[in-house]
Amino acid sequence: MCIRDSVIIVHRHGAKAPPDGHLYPSNFTQKDQILSPLGQRQLTILGQEIRNRYVGTLLGKDYTNEELKTFSSDTERTYQSATGFLNGLYPPGSGQMIDQGFDIELANPPLKGAKTLNRKRKESTETTFAVDGGLPVFDIKISQSYKDLYFRAGSPVRCPPMRHLYEETKLTEEYKKADKEFREEIYPIFVNRTQGMKGSYALSSTKVDYRGSKFIWESYLNNIFHGIRVPAFTDEEEQKIADYDAYYQYAVRFATKNISRAVSSPIYTKIYRTIKDYVETVKTNHSKLDEHPKMVVFSGHRSTLLGMLTNILDKETTKEIFPKVPPFASILIFELIEEDNKEFSVRFTYNSNEIILPVCKGDPYCSVDKFLPYLKDQIFGNVPRFCDGIDKELTPLMD
Repeated sequence: MCIRDSVIIVHRHGAKAPPDGHLYPSNFTQKDQILSPLGQRQLTILGQEIRNRYVGTLLGKDYTNEELKTFSSDTERTYQSATGFLNGLYPPGSGQMIDQGFDIELANPPLKGAKTLNRKRKESTETTFAVDGGLPVFDIKISQSYKDLYFRAGSPVRCPPMRHLYEETKLTEEYKKADKEFREEIYPIFVNRTQGMKGSYALSSTKVDYRGSKFIWESYLNNIFHGIRVPAFTDEEEQKIADYDAYYQYAVRFATKNISRAVSSPIYTKIYRTIKDYVETVKTNHSKLDEHPKMVVFSGHRSTLLGMLTNILDKETTKEIFPKVPPFASILIFELIEEDNKEFSVRFTYNSNEIILPVCKGDPYCSVDKFLPYLKDQIFGNVPRFCDGIDKELTPLMD
């Protein structure tokens, strides 16, 4: 009989309001990419699904901070998503309670202290954030580092040397091809459909506005998910832009292995060491197993999942298996499984689809003896030092 010893989950945030000022519909009460009630419900349902799968088997029936560790990016939509997920995984009545004498609306719970996050802090710290008010007390580790490298190492603002890696991609034929397609076929669609529209981003018809187009497309995806077709792209136009978006994300944004490795290395380092430490503890000091969490959850962005997928596989395989970019509430799951022969394997899924890595040779249950060395080879060990400008080159992970 196989036993699930540990599970690591990485999920994207739920549906959100459009960015401020970009096709912002009046019936959204949330502002500037804050999670909508529908997005909160998405994550609560996702948490309920994980509860049905693991609570009572892997996890205890009552919530404890020792069994479950949760990490969130430093944006409101991701830690609201983490809260929604945990509310589904452990609903009210599960674990320690604090009664403040008022109700919290599950659809859109306020998170006390959210506005106090200091995104300019340069030291790499994690702050425990307790959600209370009649709900279980959840510990959510919010990255207060100004870089937030678990989730957004790919941002040139948070990791300035990444700008150089992205500039390298502009020299590739793939980028030149994509840029030509955008200028000639995609951008004119945005200009035509948004002219004179109230609240739309001001697009230039004479100079290509990449940033404006990005915000309008993100706004459209948010709007249409909530049943609002703004702007009025035709089905053909929508499909054309969606295909281009997926092509751009897989083939251009993550055009080189160095980019996908750099983006995903901080979170993969955490996953690698979590699995490795657990297996070593089982084999050498079984009495200390209680010190290891049963489940680790990361609440991130679509770029988080894109970087992880294109790194551990490759961009061509990822694009072939998953033709669309990760939708809201997408989920990656790594299950550490103890086999009957006391050996360990790892099962890797994305939105319920099994991912079979090349090193596993067709077996969805990949031996840790194969999985861990393969994963380690995909990790840069010095991303924080590289982002701080201390190291000029990215180097492999060292144990």
